[in-house]
Amino acid sequence: MSFLDKAAYILAPGTLVVGLLYFYGSTYTDAYYSFFGVPPRDLQLSVQGYLANSPRAIFFPLVILFVLGLGLLTVLLSINHVRGVVRQ
Repeated sequence: MSFLDKAAYILAPGTLVVGLLYFYGSTYTDAYYSFFGVPPRDLQLSVQGYLANSPRAIFFPLVILFVLGLGLLTVLLSINHVRGVVRQ
């Protein structure tokens, strides 16, 4: 395996995360300021500005996914526990 192949395992996930944060940050910022009638291009935000705004946009969906995952895990563990009790 070459150095570039090894580097791709590290760089690609990081690039994906930064890209998603930029997308959510820019979408959130554009929607927020457009609601108040401020053209987002007039803000002249940098890439860091959009990345700083992304946690607000991505926090709620991640919390929902986390809660759904915990609920699913609880159901699966309960089913596994009941199946273990029935076998004995």
